Amino acid sequence: MQMSNESLVPPDSSDVNNDSTITMLDVTYPVNYLYKDSPDPICE
Repeated sequence: MQMSNESLVPPDSSDVNNDSTITMLDVTYPVNYLYKDSPDPICE
């Protein structure tokens, strides 16, 4: 079985705060949205 790098790229919808990178902030953004009245997540 052979894997390509393309299979390891996360989908664009993982970039919740829309800063063009997928970081730890994309994990904390929805948590803040749910519990701290932050702005709606941006998924394009």
